[in-house]
Amino acid sequence: MEEDRFGTSVELDDGVVVVRLDLETAEWLWDALYALGEHVAAGAKFETMPADMAERLGSLMGKLSNIVHSRGGDS
Repeated sequence: MEEDRFGTSVELDDGVVVVRLDLETAEWLWDALYALGEHVAAGAKFETMPADMAERLGSLMGKLSNIVHSRGGDS
């Protein structure tokens, strides 16, 4: 499992996607998803995230996208 510089890795193992996150990236992910849910529920726009958060979550999303889209599915 290849990790990025933050210690994040994503792999597909027997039909199960395994995501490993360092604590800081996990906290950023939780914060981002929570804020997104609150904003959507309130009908508000999602605000710009800090650069570090964007970089960490962008790296995770890139790895996850590679796994999801390599399956040839509709995701």
